[in-house]
Amino acid sequence: MEKTKNRTVNLLLNIFIFYGIIFTIIDPLIPLISEKLKIGYDKIGLILLLASVASLLSTFISGKLSDRYNVKRIILIGLIALLGGFLLYSINLNLIFFILTVVLFRIGGGILDAGVHTYASQLFYKNHSPLFLKLDFFWYIGAIIGPIVISAMLFLKLDTKYAFIFFAVLFLIVIIFFWKLCPRLYVRKIDETESFQYTQGSGKKENITFKIFKNPVILFSCISLFLYVGMLTGLSTWLTTYFTFLNIPVSFGSVLLSFFWVFSALGVFFAGKLIKRSNEISLLVVGSIVGAASTVLYTFLPIVNLKIVFLMLLAFCYASFFPLLIALAVHENPGASGSILGTIISVAITGTIIFQPLIGYMAQYFGKAAINYVIFIAAVIEIPVVIVLFKLLNKKYSTRISFSGK
Repeated sequence: MEKTKNRTVNLLLNIFIFYGIIFTIIDPLIPLISEKLKIGYDKIGLILLLASVASLLSTFISGKLSDRYNVKRIILIGLIALLGGFLLYSINLNLIFFILTVVLFRIGGGILDAGVHTYASQLFYKNHSPLFLKLDFFWYIGAIIGPIVISAMLFLKLDTKYAFIFFAVLFLIVIIFFWKLCPRLYVRKIDETESFQYTQGSGKKENITFKIFKNPVILFSCISLFLYVGMLTGLSTWLTTYFTFLNIPVSFGSVLLSFFWVFSALGVFFAGKLIKRSNEISLLVVGSIVGAASTVLYTFLPIVNLKIVFLMLLAFCYASFFPLLIALAVHENPGASGSILGTIISVAITGTIIFQPLIGYMAQYFGKAAINYVIFIAAVIEIPVVIVLFKLLNKKYSTRISFSGK
């Protein structure tokens, strides 16, 4: 049994490497895609908006279904969608195929986000924070690989479609291994009485989604994640575009994007070490304060080298927000992990839906320098949101303990 569990975890981690790749492999290509397809950044922002709406729906629906049906099959649907995205881009780059590729990537990613985290929380019931951090760490490995491969191909003047073909072949192998080797988990019934202490006592049956949003810990986790994911996707998607404003070519901007993910991976790695001696919310408070200060300096400092230093520091500080926030939310009712994950990640994707087209609009009509202003404002708002969450958790559990169950 232990051998099967370890093998399953390794396959989940490999899946998240590819999830990281698909999330970042398009971003450094945006300036080139804009030029080749003759479309402005505002139009690309709208395409990303469409894809994010599809991602939101797929995340929410797959989260709900994960509490009721075979999670393994749900994950397989997400894997097939990602494979389709790799193959479509490699056939021919035109507007229709570009839209389909981005949409399939976001649909598949949304399904994997909710499905794999639900699978992990069922595999390690009530002790999921360490595995969530590991999943995020391997996601960052994939996020590093994507821009590095694109940068290398641009330096060598090779057609980037070959990278998509290469990843498609490797991904197909991972899909086959997952289908053959990972066990089907029994569906854990939603526990309507476990946790949700803030909503008990009314004697009325409520829809699980309403119960989720009526829990203030989950509500403020959703708000914090909304702001964080909005910042993350804004930085990732438009980073190479912003650096072209600083006369840094796309090939080198792609390398900087990879370093952004390297420092993010380091942030998650150190959070995994620190959580054994601290707890989730304390790490979030420190990360939000230092991260906001780094964002301010990155936005307003005129010296490019210093901008890069503070960009890496903010990547390090914010890196663990996603796994820590969803772990806190799931802890409120582990028996409803799929519904909670589908809901909170959908709210996070709403951040993408709002931030990506907004930043694209700012870049098109107010100049590329305006890209960072939206990110700066979100970083400042993040601080009071996390402090409120800290007070709620301190009152409810005492922050002397780790909410992962340790």
